[in-house]
Amino acid sequence: MHRNKKRVASQRKRAPASRPRRGARLLRKQEVCARLSVSNSSLYRMIAAGQFTPIRLGPTCRSIRFDESEVDAFIAARVAARDGGSDA
Repeated sequence: MHRNKKRVASQRKRAPASRPRRGARLLRKQEVCARLSVSNSSLYRMIAAGQFTPIRLGPTCRSIRFDESEVDAFIAARVAARDGGSDA
């Protein structure tokens, strides 16, 4: 019984589900980890830091996806920061 209270409390703390733009391609967690070359733990830290907003699917919201354009923009920003902001 006590266990269920913790589960309900943790579900309330989740950020509201974001909605993908129409026609957006959604990436699975494993695909995002592969594109970024990070572990699951690192991806969850990035989510907690606000760098990514997962799109929660299903009635229990346990399944998450990521907007491909958001992931691509993150990568482009990292490349631009590395290159000193030049597009050359």
